[in-house]
Amino acid sequence: MNKEQKTSIIRMRSDGMTFSEIANQLQLSINTVKSFYRRNAKTKSQLETCMHCGKPIEQTKHKRQKKFCSDKCRNSWWSAHPQNRRVKKLYSHICAYCGTVFQSDRAKSKYCSVRCFADARRKENRI
Repeated sequence: MNKEQKTSIIRMRSDGMTFSEIANQLQLSINTVKSFYRRNAKTKSQLETCMHCGKPIEQTKHKRQKKFCSDKCRNSWWSAHPQNRRVKKLYSHICAYCGTVFQSDRAKSKYCSVRCFADARRKENRI
């Protein structure tokens, strides 16, 4: 596939043509057109603005595309969208301090919260 075909695919798709129409017109496989479009058809506004606040982001060439303008925006967005996290596995534990049952993505977690951890440390120091 050459540069002209690549730009034509993006232009034709933005004009509303289907993948099969584009493939027929450019004499390419429909799967080639689909895979190219899915990998490369991001609009400038998606790539150049923060996903949380919408501020413009300065992208560096030959680097991974930034999605957020700052760590604050990144943390806020992930806090607001926990359903988008990819948790590998959840383990069930019983808190060593308060005894409540909790779930964590870490296999060796002992405490359900930072507060229980701190209280347990304070109790250890008194003894």
